[in-house]
Amino acid sequence: MRTDRNRRRGALIYGMAAMILVFSTLCALVLLRSLESYRGAADLEQRLALRAAAEGAAVLAMKSGGSPTSATLELGACRVVFAESVADAPTTGTLTLPVTITRLAPNGAEIRRQEVRLHLARGSEGALTYAGMEVQP
Repeated sequence: MRTDRNRRRGALIYGMAAMILVFSTLCALVLLRSLESYRGAADLEQRLALRAAAEGAAVLAMKSGGSPTSATLELGACRVVFAESVADAPTTGTLTLPVTITRLAPNGAEIRRQEVRLHLARGSEGALTYAGMEVQP
């Protein structure tokens, strides 16, 4: 009789260990999926910040007539560096302005860098308007 009780007790312990293993595996899978979601959200937030900085640079370029007064601009946690603008295309009347945008960490380290070409169109009065943005690979 005594071995029967020990056998039942051992089976109960092995059963509990198997359930703990299954539940811990399920918890690990859930945590990994949430980590992927957080990583994706952080990536999206960085891309949106870079796009917002590019559009802010476009507004500054329109206000300054196509050539910004300074080569470097800090917008939030982004550094915008203006390159030499490409001259107006005579057929389309657009000005192409290459811009490099860098997302910065709080300590100043570079997180992500994006090359963008801003396209500005000249209106009938000569004022610049936003014609679009082309993200470089």
